[in-house]
Amino acid sequence: PNSNQLTISFNNASFEHGYEFWGTLPRLIHTPSLDSTLNSFMSSFVNGHIPLLEGSDASGRLSIIRNHACQLGRFLFVARPFPDISEYFMSRILIGSSSSGSWAVFTDIDKLSHSCLSYLFDNMRSINLAQSAGNPRITISSRMADLNKFSRVLITSHYLKDQMPNLPPQFRSCIRPIALLKPDYKRYTEIKLQSLVFKDAK
Repeated sequence: PNSNQLTISFNNASFEHGYEFWGTLPRLIHTPSLDSTLNSFMSSFVNGHIPLLEGSDASGRLSIIRNHACQLGRFLFVARPFPDISEYFMSRILIGSSSSGSWAVFTDIDKLSHSCLSYLFDNMRSINLAQSAGNPRITISSRMADLNKFSRVLITSHYLKDQMPNLPPQFRSCIRPIALLKPDYKRYTEIKLQSLVFKDAK
């Protein structure tokens, strides 16, 4: 009651709210399988691991991250894997996220080149280690930048089971894959219609 901070609790973990106003909460349909995924994601998040949300299209990978960023009051920048993405562009995103305390998510990393994946991993690991050590600054691509302890860099992909051998070894050793089940579109549609007060949603 005597604090000016807003704290968000998830199980036994607490997070300081970032006061980023999203307007309306991004819609996320909760199912038993999704709740299990949320627990695994937050467990990795709290313990400083690198969670990798993997699943098919429309499985809710990005929706989960958007929902969490909204609830914790953090700005979220989404980086798409366009063909000519470069290390320079990635460094701008990482520096911006690190210095501002916002979140950055690199989607569909299975479409990135081997060199881009190696660059992304090296910097994600450096950021995590620096945050754990309480360092106020970090070097990204030979440039010194402020390091906000609330910044996060997240990743998503399609299923990587067949592509895992092609990933950089250091990447495979540190990421924690969290698989989302193929969505039950029929059930999701029923829940959506029921939320809109349709009497007969089946």
